[in-house]
Amino acid sequence: MILGWLGATAATTLVAYLAVDAAGSRVGDSPLATVVAADSGSTTAVTGSSSTVTSTAPTSTSTDTSTTPVSTTTTAATTAPPTTSAAAWQQQTINSAAGKVIVSYRPGEARLESVAPLAGYTFDVKAAGPPEVRVEFAGPLRVEIRVRWRDGQLVTEIDEDS
Repeated sequence: MILGWLGATAATTLVAYLAVDAAGSRVGDSPLATVVAADSGSTTAVTGSSSTVTSTAPTSTSTDTSTTPVSTTTTAATTAPPTTSAAAWQQQTINSAAGKVIVSYRPGEARLESVAPLAGYTFDVKAAGPPEVRVEFAGPLRVEIRVRWRDGQLVTEIDEDS
């Protein structure tokens, strides 16, 4: 009877080890959840396998405790299609070190479609459009993504601070 119990315990332990090992090999830096932005002022905290969305008023307060701030700004311009009265919306996906932002745009307008933070990051929608989109991620890095029209061109800026 004792040998049977030891065998069952060993088999159960082996099955549990294989399950944890298989799950661990699938864990990565992909987003845990995609959050669709219904309005500006959404903040999302991603923890474990769930995410929580709450609405808050946008704020612009920040505290930098680092002694040597590092800032990287990336700017990309997209040539605007000819202006028409009923221009179709197009989509752009912006990837950053903190997550992904999807925006729709047409001449003179940009609007936020969705935000997908990476594990360990939260986000704050500063502006959901039109006329501009601004999303700030907070976590190991502070990353701000800004999409707006400037001189007839769609400009995408990614600012990463450590």
